[in-house]
Amino acid sequence: MSDRLIRETAEAAEPSQRLNAVKELLQGSILIGLAKDGLLPQIAFHGGTALRLIHGLRRYSEDLDFIRLAPSIAPAPFEASIVRTFGKHDLFPQIGHELQATANATKKELLRVNIAALTDKKLR
Repeated sequence: MSDRLIRETAEAAEPSQRLNAVKELLQGSILIGLAKDGLLPQIAFHGGTALRLIHGLRRYSEDLDFIRLAPSIAPAPFEASIVRTFGKHDLFPQIGHELQATANATKKELLRVNIAALTDKKLR
């Protein structure tokens, strides 16, 4: 994703939606980066952003949630891919980890990429 594409997306959007349009572009860029790095088959993409992008739900979410499909899969390659995507634009994502209970009483580690902290000033 080029800085030119970010600028053009921002300029094309309604002023009130400018920041969200650029954030959506970054969300797509993260998914593309993970796919190019061959990492998507190792994780499950879920949550509000997944519902919007995959199922067309009319709901905006600023984070991307992933669960590693096997506990033996290290989180470092995912984080490196995401940081690389953001680094191309001198941005730094917030990546968090939390344990989430599942229906069968086991716990899965959730990897959450939060782009809510990116401000209009950082995206100019």
